[in-house]
Amino acid sequence: MIRTLSKVYGLAGARIGYAVGRSSQISSMSSWHIYATVSRLGLEAARAALGDSQHIADTVALNDQAKQYCFTSFDSMGLDYIPSETNFFMVDTGMSASYVAGQLSARGIVVRTGWGMPQHLRVSTGTMDEMEDFIAALADILGMTGIESATSAPKVNSLDGNFPNPFNQRTRISYQVAKGGRVRLEIFNVRGQHVRTVVDELKVPGRYDFDWDGRDRKGLSMASGSYFYRLTVGGFSQTRRMILVK
Repeated sequence: MIRTLSKVYGLAGARIGYAVGRSSQISSMSSWHIYATVSRLGLEAARAALGDSQHIADTVALNDQAKQYCFTSFDSMGLDYIPSETNFFMVDTGMSASYVAGQLSARGIVVRTGWGMPQHLRVSTGTMDEMEDFIAALADILGMTGIESATSAPKVNSLDGNFPNPFNQRTRISYQVAKGGRVRLEIFNVRGQHVRTVVDELKVPGRYDFDWDGRDRKGLSMASGSYFYRLTVGGFSQTRRMILVK
């Protein structure tokens, strides 16, 4: 088993990883292993990264949120895509991917193409601001003016996730409303008991965030555990899970 610390641990520049296997297999790797390629700084970074469970959890949560935001945007744009369990995905632009990649590059957004898929872009996740910039630029390049900026009205209702997740003191719940109307955002415990209604009001179309501090409707701090949050807009309803760790 070979693992890299480049992705969720954030050490791509350090070029460090590890292998686990039988001693005979590990020994045989020495014949082609390049000597002294791992620096002391890289080793110390690896040791620190392996023990930083909060960073790992935050990175996974942000990755999930970024992908869900992009997938929802692709649905609005009518673009086919290939979801994944990694930190990247493939999207079919419906035209030459090389051309689109070149146009994105001119705007400071670097994606990859290839693998015998001439219309697909391979896109890695980043921060939410970066993903919003990518969607806005892609829509503009493809001539989809209805989604030309991150502040334009969403085409569909969606509960985009929360970050960080798990969280200790505060987490931001992101959602979008397509046509406006009465919006309810509620939190429940694992037994289905109502914990708090954080949003219950009329909303115009747009993208919204709510920061939850882990307190119930009485202002009491909730115990560690799994919680569910549900968005309801008219006949639309979507539920997601988050984890509170004290």
